[in-house]
Amino acid sequence: MSTEDTRFVGIRHRVKETAIGEARPTQIAILVAGVKPRLIELKTERHELDFVLGCLPVSWRVARKDEDFSQFLEHHIVQRKKHGSKTTDEKETIVPNSYEGFRTGDTIAMILGGSGDFFAFALSRKADEIDAQVLRIPSFVLKQKRSWGHDKNEDAILLAELIRDEPELFWPVTLRDRELILVRKRKSERVDAMKARIACEQRLRQRVIGAIFCNEDGLDPEESPENTFEVVKLLDTAFGALVTEEKARKKELSEALEKLDIYRRLFKPINGCGPAIASRIISAIIDIRRFETAAKLKAFCGVHVLPDGKFARRRRGQVSNWHPDARQALFLLGDQFNRRPDSIWSKKLRKHKAKFRETHPHPVMAKSTIVGIFREVERFFLSSGVILETENLKINNMDDLYEFLQLGIHELSEEIRDEKSGRIKELQEKIDNASVSGNSSKIYTASHIHKMALWRTLTKFVEWLFREWWRLEREVAAQPAQGKKAA
Repeated sequence: MSTEDTRFVGIRHRVKETAIGEARPTQIAILVAGVKPRLIELKTERHELDFVLGCLPVSWRVARKDEDFSQFLEHHIVQRKKHGSKTTDEKETIVPNSYEGFRTGDTIAMILGGSGDFFAFALSRKADEIDAQVLRIPSFVLKQKRSWGHDKNEDAILLAELIRDEPELFWPVTLRDRELILVRKRKSERVDAMKARIACEQRLRQRVIGAIFCNEDGLDPEESPENTFEVVKLLDTAFGALVTEEKARKKELSEALEKLDIYRRLFKPINGCGPAIASRIISAIIDIRRFETAAKLKAFCGVHVLPDGKFARRRRGQVSNWHPDARQALFLLGDQFNRRPDSIWSKKLRKHKAKFRETHPHPVMAKSTIVGIFREVERFFLSSGVILETENLKINNMDDLYEFLQLGIHELSEEIRDEKSGRIKELQEKIDNASVSGNSSKIYTASHIHKMALWRTLTKFVEWLFREWWRLEREVAAQPAQGKKAA
């Protein structure tokens, strides 16, 4: 089929309704050579399914009295008030007059990852049957291509134009991509089943406690809430069904992960990284091709360092824009590193811990409200090659902190003092303008050093994951069978 005959279809997938009830239909743009772009909106998932099957009604007509309705799908036969009738009792039946949808030879363009994964799965599966193509583009590339003054509402047309003019920017949706999407689906189902089981367990526990304490016949000194609770759980049919369902969802997730080369080659060999943790990380990242650099992946996972040198954490008045599931899964993985002293990543953890303890040999007492300023001053001296002895150091007011600053400035060489005079003045002003309140606290304790080392190790893990996952993607793309029709 020639390029002139090919239909280029751009799809901007959206969740159909916001939390406040605002309609957000999926937007589709169809480009055909010599014809004005055609725009279609898919208001529901039913419409999306009809589009995949090639039977989306785009125009309607009134059915004839002797019409054979067996040729139409049931949900395409609509009863409405008869046109021109003054009462609501008179009805007429309307049926599709023409259809639109996914056709043989179509080339579809979508955004990589996000809410459109399930739609892309269905389109890719159908494309294998009808000899069509489904390709996706990373969002950061689409953002670069979006012209100045254009907004996301024009992305459907832009996607169709890009797949027509610059197809090298896109990645095909293959069987391997569908397996990755399936892992995300199985993980969500497993979490839902687990939450349902926990909720049922909590209800049963409260029921047992209430029954024991609110017994009109009196309290039984031999009755144990724990033992009674275990018996009730065994006998409760609903709880047993939820336990069975959770086991089934867990098995399905494990089977889906085993089919995924990303899990087998990258996550499974890691000591302590089982299906539960791996699936959470994979489902959060979705696809490594969405991230242009390791820095962006670290920021997405919440293991990055902020511009002021502080490690990312929740702070009052600041937006925590990382993915909570990814960060929590990494924290659980770090706990597994700590519990397995013979693993490779546990050794890296201990190495970082020793390095931090060498840099900060003694805990420092400081007012909680000036801890941040103290760390900023200390980082300045460390970067300048000055290490001050902090044994028995106490900084409980601004005078103590200012004295620490002056001591460090004295240790700086004259050249560095001149070179960084502006930074020194900035720190002096920050100390002068700060106010002190709150309780004293110790920093660089054993617990604090452990947390610092743990998150530094997880940062290095994400950097490693970025490199290895991208390397795997390039290996797969280099194989002749990949990038074409999924088997």
